[in-house]
Order: sequence, then structure tokens, then C-alpha cells
Amino acid sequence: MDSVDTQANTLTVRGTGNPRTIQVSPNAVIRVNGQATRLDQLPKDGPVSLIAQKLPTGVLQAIEINVGGTGSPRETAAYPAGSVVDGQLVRIDVPANQITLRTNSGNFVVPLSSAPITWNGVRVSTRYLQLGQQLRVIRTVPTGGATDYVTESIYIVRPAQTATKSSATSVRRGASRSTVRRRSTQSGGY
Repeated sequence: MDSVDTQANTLTVRGTGNPRTIQVSPNAVIRVNGQATRLDQLPKDGPVSLIAQKLPTGVLQAIEINVGGTGSPRETAAYPAGSVVDGQLVRIDVPANQITLRTNSGNFVVPLSSAPITWNGVRVSTRYLQLGQQLRVIRTVPTGGATDYVTESIYIVRPAQTATKSSATSVRRGASRSTVRRRSTQSGGY
């Protein structure tokens, strides 16, 4: 599997020769690892097998598409380079409605706008975001003339490490104890 064009309803596969673009039937059966899916969710670089029929015009049209892939979510063939950002959540800026991810190439600021956030296939609110989580952000260019990406969706790939949660809890507890000590000292108690 090389790429998918959801607007033209085509997919491009690489074989031993040059890449080949094939029209996809609107009623095509599409599966990844045996599970039904949509055309825009096909994984990039996954092994693909097709069943196609020849239309009266001589054009081949895929009626069944089976792709192998690993992991979820994965980079899909429908997203061009630069539209997928993977990283660890290191900052949440609520007033600015944005988050910061630590990626392999440095920190990356992502505007949240009204993008849906998904965890285990269920849409969740921003309250589920925690520092240390691994996120995958899917971005898109809204129009042909635009050059800036817009956040389309956010996936929580992996929750924050347990150690991060316990250290954050111990810091809060420590702060509470020192506050209690200050209050008791001010009132003359020990």
C-alpha cells in the first residue's frame, strides 16, 4: 500500500514495477487484518491484496481490499507527509487551547481547536489528557489554497507512565504537609 486519495476514491499500490493507481468501488469491502474499516484508515506500507472487476470502460475497480498492518492507530496511507505528529505530551496550555508534544525532532505546539480526542476508540474530553501520554495528532490542510495545517483529530496512543503519576501525587502530598506545618507554626503549635 502506497497512498489513498479519499477525494478521488483511489488507492495506489507498489508492486515489482511502477506504482499503480486503482479506482475503488463505493461498495468495496475494505479490511485491515480481517477487521472491516474505511478507505481513509488503510495503513501505509501494509501488504495489500485486491479483487477488482473491469468496468465497461476498461477501467479496473477494486471491490475487495485486504491489508495487513500492525498497531493502532497507525500511519495511514491517506495522510501526506507532515500531517501526522507523534510525541509525548509535555505541556497543556488551557487558556491558549494548545498542547506541546516532545517529538524526535524537538517540541511541537499543537492547537487543539475543536479536534476530537480519542482513547481506545471512544471520544473523550480534554480532561483525559495527562502529561507523559503518547499522542498521535492527525493534521490536514483545510483548503487547496491554504498552507497551514489544522488539527483534525488526536489519539491517546499510550497512557502516562505509572511512575509519573505516583511522583506527581507525592509532590502534591508533600506540598500539603508543608502547608500544614506552616499553619501550625504560625498558630504556635508544633
